[in-house]
Amino acid sequence: MNSARRVGLVLAAALAAVTVVVSPANAEPAKSCTEVDLPVTADLVVAAQVHGTYCTPAGRQPRTVQLLVHGATYDRHYWDEAFDVPAAAAADGYATLAIDKLGYGESAHLPSVLITAETESAVLHQVITALRHGAVGGHAYDRVALVGHSLGSIETMAEAGTYRDVDYLVLTGMTHHLSPDILAQTFTRHLYPAVLDAQVGPTAGLDAGLLTTLPGHRRTLFDGDNASASAVARDEATKSVLSATEADGAVQALSVLPATNSFAVTAPVLIANGAADTLFCAGALGHPCTTAAAITQAERGFFPSAASFTAAAIPGAAHSLTLSPAAALATSTIDSWLTTQGA
Repeated sequence: MNSARRVGLVLAAALAAVTVVVSPANAEPAKSCTEVDLPVTADLVVAAQVHGTYCTPAGRQPRTVQLLVHGATYDRHYWDEAFDVPAAAAADGYATLAIDKLGYGESAHLPSVLITAETESAVLHQVITALRHGAVGGHAYDRVALVGHSLGSIETMAEAGTYRDVDYLVLTGMTHHLSPDILAQTFTRHLYPAVLDAQVGPTAGLDAGLLTTLPGHRRTLFDGDNASASAVARDEATKSVLSATEADGAVQALSVLPATNSFAVTAPVLIANGAADTLFCAGALGHPCTTAAAITQAERGFFPSAASFTAAAIPGAAHSLTLSPAAALATSTIDSWLTTQGA
C-alpha cells in the first residue's frame, strides 16, 4: 500500500472516531486519573522529581501508555486545558501520563543553565523506565508511545534515537526545517526575559535565563487565526517559561546533529502537524505542512532507520494542535495510527 493511501486510511479512521470521544451524560467516566511524582536524576548527579497526571480508561487496564510531553512555555496542561487529550485517549483504550518537564509546572525547578534539551531527553528515558517497571499506577507497561509537541517533540525524538526504548514515536508541531528567519523573529519579536513579565515573572525568580512570550503574542506564534478567542485567552492565561539553554540545544539537535537524533530512531514514526503551522512550516527555508505528502517529502529522509513513517496534515490547525478547532481530529488521528501499528 503506498504512503498516500495509508495516510488517507488513517485520516478517514480518525474522522470516523471523533464521535467516540463524546459520551452520554449518564455514562461511566471516560478516564480515571491520579497525580504522580517520580524521582529522577538530572545530569547524573542532581536529584529531582517529575510531576505528572496519569490517566487510564475507567475500569480498564490498557496495554499501551502514551507519555505526553509538552512544548516550550507550556506545561502538562497543554494536553487538557482546551481539549482533553487524556479523556479522548482513554475512550480509545489508551493510558496516558502527561508530565511537566524539568523546570516546568510542578516538576523540580532547577537553575535554567541545567535545563537542557539533552537533560530533558535523559529524564524522559527515566520516566519511560518507570512506566515499564510498574512505578506508575502499579502496572508495568510493555508498550510505550512517546508523544511530543514542538520543543517536546525534538526532545522525544532525541530520546527515541538515543535510547531506543519506545515502541511508537509521535511528533507534533515539529519539522527539521525551522527556518532561520522564523527562528530569529521568534526570539526577537515574541519572547523576552520571564522576569520582566508581570504574569510569570514572580514564579521565575531571578533567573535571567528563563524566557516567556510577550503578552498578546501567542495567537501569532502558536494558535493561528482559526483558534477561538476563548482558547487564545486560556493560552495566554496559562503560559509558562522556556530555558534559553534548552532552546539552544534543541536548535542544534535539529540543524547540527540530526544523526544522533532522528537518524537513529527505529520505532514507527508519525508526524502530525497543523496545516497552518507558521512556526515550523514557513519561512525562507521552511517546507509547507499543508498536506501529508508535503510533510512526507520534507521529513521522510530524516528517519532512515524507522520501522515505518507516516505523516498527517491537520486542517484548521496551527502550531498548537490541542488549542485548535481540530484538536479532536488531531487526537483521533494519533490514536487511530497507534491502533494501525498494533498498540
